[in-house]
Amino acid sequence: MPSVSSPEQQEFLIGEAIREAHLGVESGGSPIGCVIARVEGADLTILARGFNEGKLTGNAVSHAEIVALGRLRNSPGGPVVLATTLEPCLMCFGGCLCAGVSEIIYAQPALGDFGASRVALPADGLYATANLVGGIREVECHTMWREWMAEREGEDLSFIRRLLGYE
Repeated sequence: MPSVSSPEQQEFLIGEAIREAHLGVESGGSPIGCVIARVEGADLTILARGFNEGKLTGNAVSHAEIVALGRLRNSPGGPVVLATTLEPCLMCFGGCLCAGVSEIIYAQPALGDFGASRVALPADGLYATANLVGGIREVECHTMWREWMAEREGEDLSFIRRLLGYE
């Protein structure tokens, strides 16, 4: 499937997701951020933003992608791109499909979770498929995670280390 967004748009959108991730860290959470944008040729319109709010809300399903998807108003129409700093989990990938997201771009793979690569779309075509593009600004996000973990030395970060493939 051809990409909905250009490489320049992908770089920009991941940059915006990184900004959201920093807001999440400032709020006491982890560095996972997300933006959703409508793409019309060279034009981008950011429709929603979010960061992982699990620590803030105590709600384990408040992933950055779910938060941003929840902020969408109605069907956005046109090609929609979701950009996130970490490869979406099954729940978030499913939410993207249900919301009609055309393309999912991410920075860092979730190697311990196998992320979206575990998804097999139903053959009946009930949900549209989404183009998946990874590795956009991956090194920058890898560094962000390493710095975040270094600031939490002594905390049990075993789940995060496994998720990121560091163990």
